[in-house]
Amino acid sequence: KYGIAEGEEALKVLRTLDKLPKIGEDKTRALFASENSLGQRAIDGIFEFLDLNPEELSAFFKGDSVGELGAEEIQMLLNLADEMGIGDMVDVDLSIARGLDYYTGTIYETFLTDVEGLGAVMSGGRYDELLDRFGKERVPSVGISLGLDRLFSCLVDSGDLALRAS
Repeated sequence: KYGIAEGEEALKVLRTLDKLPKIGEDKTRALFASENSLGQRAIDGIFEFLDLNPEELSAFFKGDSVGELGAEEIQMLLNLADEMGIGDMVDVDLSIARGLDYYTGTIYETFLTDVEGLGAVMSGGRYDELLDRFGKERVPSVGISLGLDRLFSCLVDSGDLALRAS
């Protein structure tokens, strides 16, 4: 939509986008221009996209079947979260870009909202094409990794887990 290439060039853009939470918007914009050779229109388009709320995604992707499907899946996920009574615990962050070279659908990260600076304690996503990279058949898959070290550290720091010397 904004002249961003596909394939390896798009992955390079996504790797730059993944730096956004750590380095901020100004430095990310500068990297898009210097490392990715993106013009101002493309850079502005990326940040326009990142500012969208989930309800605006369908209109943004109108005419793009893959984008429309993604917007529909996000809305379905949010509706299911609402039905389960956890809708207020789910937030859509369109800037999450890590793993998009192998994830084929929703990517998720789980945070402890009461603990600042801890980072994600669980992360994962849908990766239907990962197994066929290893010569296996295509299998619909979802995976997650659990940050036991982060959770353990948080429990110790909070006093909810007492350690005893033996």
